[in-house]
Amino acid sequence: MTKFCRGWTTIVITWFSVLFATGCTPFVRTHTIEEIAPVILWSVKEGGNNHLSISTVVPPIVPEKKQVLTVQADLLEQGGKRFNLKYDKELVSGQVRMVFIDEQLARKGIGDLINTMMTDPDISPRLFIVVVRGDFDGFLRQQLEQQKPLDYSLYLDLRHYAKEQSEISMVDLHEFTKKLYSPFSSPIAPMFKVEPDTLTYEGTAVFSHDKLFTSLSQTDDELFQLVQRDSRISTIILPELSIALGHVRSHVQTNLNQNRSQISIRVDLYGRIQEYNGTKNLTNANELDSLNAEVESYLQRHTTQLLTSLQQQRLDPLQLGTLTLHPFSPPMTEEEWLYRWDNLKVYVDYHLHLDTLTNVTA
Repeated sequence: MTKFCRGWTTIVITWFSVLFATGCTPFVRTHTIEEIAPVILWSVKEGGNNHLSISTVVPPIVPEKKQVLTVQADLLEQGGKRFNLKYDKELVSGQVRMVFIDEQLARKGIGDLINTMMTDPDISPRLFIVVVRGDFDGFLRQQLEQQKPLDYSLYLDLRHYAKEQSEISMVDLHEFTKKLYSPFSSPIAPMFKVEPDTLTYEGTAVFSHDKLFTSLSQTDDELFQLVQRDSRISTIILPELSIALGHVRSHVQTNLNQNRSQISIRVDLYGRIQEYNGTKNLTNANELDSLNAEVESYLQRHTTQLLTSLQQQRLDPLQLGTLTLHPFSPPMTEEEWLYRWDNLKVYVDYHLHLDTLTNVTA
């Protein structure tokens, strides 16, 4: 190899080394570690004069006195620059792991916000998207006054639920964007309600395109968790039947018939009767079978009502439209699928597999 070729080879290798060492962008940052503060949380809501109000907690993670910084901006990137004018270290977005979006902003549409984050090479597509109802910024300030490291503990909680695929409809930026641009899916996100001293899970927020359309709460949300995928729920309480089911696991099978007029959903539930305060004698096999049949009927009836409601609202958070995809036929358009979804017959069939009763009050 000539000296000329060796020289160019060295330049190319050096360039790629810089590129991969600095992430997806070739620009090299020269800050020392003491000059930067990687934030892990953003809170975004409507501001005045059609601006965004963006807040974060600083300093992140380190055991120093924390504060909430808030700026008004037209664009998310502009907000990042304004943060750096208010704080003595450069706030970098590469470690952002959670974005809490105010309910009112979500109802107006968050497509631009999602696109900005998704195309920013510094932001991980695995950050969690959360909708909040109430004054989340005020909640952050109140918790920080009590010296609670809320930002990192929130991240640990959300990561736990995402890993377990249970209880909460966790979704990250990549998943939300994928559903946003799919003709066969309505995006979802977990919704939390701000109360005086707590942040309480409210249910699943369901979007029509990029706008929050409705939310599922309590029983509907539990049923949604059971049928949207194979999942695990610690406890399902059915007050009408005076029963609590514990350590519940669901296995879901869906089928669209050949002429695309009917969807069948079979849900196998595994768990145990954790508590029963009804009138049946569950040591009697016949009465136990009767109770199982009542629970199956209850779950089938209420799940069917939930799906019928989603059909009427032209929402498909279960991504059932993907059942229409076949290798040798063109896909439906979004409008074609929503019209067909609105008119489909949906059959839900539950099968219970419950272990020994652990607590009976007759």
